[in-house]
Amino acid sequence: MKVAKNNIDRVVFFSKEDLSWANMLNKAEKILNNLQNLSNSGINDLLELYQIKLYFDNNIFLTKWTADERATYTAIITRVFDEIRDAFVNLDVKTLNVLIQSIEFSYRRSFWYLISLFETYKRIDRDSFLVLLNNSPNHIRNVLTNKQLVLYFNNEIRTFLLGHSESAEILLSHFEEKHSRRQCEYFFPKSLSSTDIHSIIRNYLALENPNLNYVDLIQNSKHLKLPPKLLLKAKQLSESIKDEYLTEENSFKISVEATLDMVQKEPVIYNHNQSETKACYGGAFFDTMEDDVQLFAVFSDVFLYTNEEGLIDLFSKDVELDTLEKILMRSKNEYHTGQVFCKKDMLSFIQLEIFSAYLKKKGRNIEEFIDNFVQQFFRERAKLNNVVFEMPDANLGPSDKIRLLAPELEYLLKQYKSLVNEEGIDHDLLQIDSSPIFYSEIPSLVKQKYVMPVHKTILSLQYQFFNPDSILSDRQKQNRPSNLFQKITTEKIIKSDLEDYQQDYISFLEKQEMVRLDENGVIGLVDPIQIFISGRLRKNEALSYWRYPNRVRTKVDEMVENKLLNYSSSLFTSEEVSYINYYLNKKEFANGHDLRNKYLHGSNKRKLNDQQTDYRYFLRIVVLILLKLKDDIEIYEALSDY
Repeated sequence: MKVAKNNIDRVVFFSKEDLSWANMLNKAEKILNNLQNLSNSGINDLLELYQIKLYFDNNIFLTKWTADERATYTAIITRVFDEIRDAFVNLDVKTLNVLIQSIEFSYRRSFWYLISLFETYKRIDRDSFLVLLNNSPNHIRNVLTNKQLVLYFNNEIRTFLLGHSESAEILLSHFEEKHSRRQCEYFFPKSLSSTDIHSIIRNYLALENPNLNYVDLIQNSKHLKLPPKLLLKAKQLSESIKDEYLTEENSFKISVEATLDMVQKEPVIYNHNQSETKACYGGAFFDTMEDDVQLFAVFSDVFLYTNEEGLIDLFSKDVELDTLEKILMRSKNEYHTGQVFCKKDMLSFIQLEIFSAYLKKKGRNIEEFIDNFVQQFFRERAKLNNVVFEMPDANLGPSDKIRLLAPELEYLLKQYKSLVNEEGIDHDLLQIDSSPIFYSEIPSLVKQKYVMPVHKTILSLQYQFFNPDSILSDRQKQNRPSNLFQKITTEKIIKSDLEDYQQDYISFLEKQEMVRLDENGVIGLVDPIQIFISGRLRKNEALSYWRYPNRVRTKVDEMVENKLLNYSSSLFTSEEVSYINYYLNKKEFANGHDLRNKYLHGSNKRKLNDQQTDYRYFLRIVVLILLKLKDDIEIYEALSDY
């Protein structure tokens, strides 16, 4: 069933909320048709009527209602609201302690909102209010959504929060947790100081069984400005809880293996088995590369560090997260990862080891190889003779390598920024400039390098045509449901063959001119290129403009003009910047590896194995950045020749 609203921009057709709207409004219809005198109505009856008013206030009605019926029902609810106002204005606050015990859970927020709206709270004794909170602590979350209530009972609410066992969870949920949907805003007493908050968090960590999810929120906290000791305590406690409960019996293993076969001519042979991924790389294939530029391309063409568009493929993508990974509690400040990301991360790490092993068999090392690549590609092929970049000596320890490599990498990017902005590299000028480098501000040589979505229409197209969980996906394919785009482009789909529950949805897409029906009822796409572009954006979260044929770029231009998409002329996409920041610093994410800063500031891990691992992670970022620079220069040269 659809809902009709007078503001088309606010319509959410056929979303998961539609059924609840329709059910509530069908119930409202029966209530309003049989409404009698409200004088004997209980508090829940009044609050239920107020809920109906909220629907009407937002112009949400059943489509079957005529204009006269909507007007009649609206008039009834307007009159009813006057009686609700009288009930709250004259509420006996002495019985409030007993009254709130009877309020249904779904009506609590509305109850406290009306208490605030009609200023009923001003007749409540302050000491009595504190007693009320202590007797019914589960109401505090609803109280905190009302600013005037919090201002009025400032000291009482502070006192309650200091002793309430769930105060830490409330604070963390508000300030640190990332919510998939918009949440009600909490207001906290002005008298609640940072010292109070630290005390609340400290007491929570001292509980016998604190919730691991909230402990992790504390560990990754940024907004609450917690002291280092509390962050360390949370980190240690999190590790302790995980060690105790995450055993082989209640967890699963992700296994990634890679080997090098020096006589194998195939680039790679994969063997996938449930949670295990095995890859064997061909040394004989690597031998066919004519120079180090071709050999370096193994990272993109075989190891898949970047995809066919030159986009980094290792970052965590929303489309790769399963439903459970999306709904689990997480911090606003963490880099969100899942199983797929972990597999990519482990495999790409091992691939770097495999490549290093291959070079070692040839009497070479990775540092010397990268130096040769920079010489052959940047200085000789791209004619950037004055590019300065030098890998550290292979014989140094891993921590020393990172300390030397970090400023080299930053200076390389500064040189590239100068090349784009100043049309040349002026080392004297760059040495004077001591400003930090921000990866999001590195420009591309290519105008309109990337395209990103900026309008909710793209999200709608992605959901309807590509999401395997959408209503229109093929549920009959149990292992891997096919999405609507696959069905339409590979099969002959007739509307009458769809399930009954899918009919209204396809009719909606037809009205929106997303699909069309021929005389036989066969479903086709009105604008297949636009839908294709939306699908590519769903997969990669950006699109490399010049990697596509003219007909696709023409459609992209049209979508940009219609404010569905935006161009970007940066070297990195926003997701690529986040991925690099996740490994090199803590600018964006509290759970980042911070490889650059912890070694430059001397706070690095002391174990040699840990340092070696960190160096490999850092080396992988170096390879990715060099791949991005190579891709940028190649596109620029191709466009210049064209």
